[in-house]
Amino acid sequence: MTINSSQLGKANYVPLMAKEGCAGAVAKIVTPIDPGRAELIESASFWYGLRSESVPNRFAIFDLFADGAARSAYVERGGPARLQEQASTLVEHEVLANVCLYEVVGSLVPNETAIVTHVTHASFEVEPNETETVERWLRDAPSQIASSVPSAAHWYGLRDEQRPGHYAIVTLRGTEGARPLRERGDLSSTLAASGLLAPTPTALRHVPTVVIDYEVLYSKEPSMPKVPE
Repeated sequence: MTINSSQLGKANYVPLMAKEGCAGAVAKIVTPIDPGRAELIESASFWYGLRSESVPNRFAIFDLFADGAARSAYVERGGPARLQEQASTLVEHEVLANVCLYEVVGSLVPNETAIVTHVTHASFEVEPNETETVERWLRDAPSQIASSVPSAAHWYGLRDEQRPGHYAIVTLRGTEGARPLRERGDLSSTLAASGLLAPTPTALRHVPTVVIDYEVLYSKEPSMPKVPE
């Protein structure tokens, strides 16, 4: 495993809750196999179309970019606008208003290639006087967990760029490393259940978290097949 927080600097997370009877159509949107849609996501280093394992009409897109310029290129090529156009009548909320723009604070990226089959997004909010503590912890955690995580797992500690005090931890795994988590819990128990436990600062141990486990419907990854079998 290598600790790498510089080559992947930005991330987007787009939750999509399909209206009743529209899950199949939304699944097609997060599986952009047609040439036009596939071209739009080339600016992303990693791009995942996701479906919740427990809520059939819950979907999401998670993508990672080298930096702000790469993410801006995705926007300029019409990626978010196309998504809004395609999904606006199929989901229960306004698409672009729910996009989370993240900065990567700390990350653990595997040396070896492996197909990612499961993604977990765990979000939490801290008080203003705790932001320095949580960001230092997110920067340092990868070095503490590097020896204990599955060799093909990714780990990202993220800061919400639009909402001060909001953070997320996203893990990407293959089948063997996938562990479904409780949708709500505290930060310490969430990390323990995930198997990626880094010592949690005392002030953060009981911070409430919202956890969503996803299966990967589509992936765009460097030197990997685009559609997992």
